[in-house]
Amino acid sequence: MSQDQIVAEYLDGRMSRRALIRRLVAGGVSFGAAVAYAQVLGPARAPARTLKDAHFAGGVEIRDTDLNKVIDKGGLKLRLTNDHAGSLYVEVHLLRKPSESEYTDSIVGAQSVNFAGPGAKGVRIPFDVNPPYSLKAVKRQRHRARFRVLASGSGGGGFSTFFDEAVIRR
Repeated sequence: MSQDQIVAEYLDGRMSRRALIRRLVAGGVSFGAAVAYAQVLGPARAPARTLKDAHFAGGVEIRDTDLNKVIDKGGLKLRLTNDHAGSLYVEVHLLRKPSESEYTDSIVGAQSVNFAGPGAKGVRIPFDVNPPYSLKAVKRQRHRARFRVLASGSGGGGFSTFFDEAVIRR
C-alpha cells in the first residue's frame, strides 16, 4: 500500500493513529516523522506550525530561498525558536515524486540544537546523514527541491514537534 493510500485511509477514519504510524514506519518513514505526520494530519491542528497538544512553544522556519546556495553551503539554513532551555532534534527531509526516485522521503540532514534558555537560533543543518549521497541527492534536483523540516524535543513535562516545508528553486 502506498503512503498516499495509507494517509487516505487515516483521513477517512478507517485507520487508527497507531496503525498509521506503524504502517508509515514499515514503509521507510522515520518514527519521529511518522508521529509528526499523524499529528499534522489529525482533525485539529494548532496554529503557527505547532502541532496539537504541544507542551512548550517553539518553531522551525526554512530560511534559504536559492537552491544553488543550499548546494554550495552543503546544508539548509533554518531559524529555530524555543521557549525554554533544552534541545531540539532537527531532521531535514528531501521529498521527491515517485517518478523522480524510489526514495520519496529521504533524511538528508539531522542535528541536535541546544538552547541555554528561551530564544531563537539561526543554524545550517549539513546534508551529512549518508555522506556523500545526501548532498548528491539534493544536487540531482534540477530546477527545484522540496524540503520538510521536523524539529522535536521535550520540555514543560511533555513532547512537542514543529515543522516547516518549502520548495527551493535555482
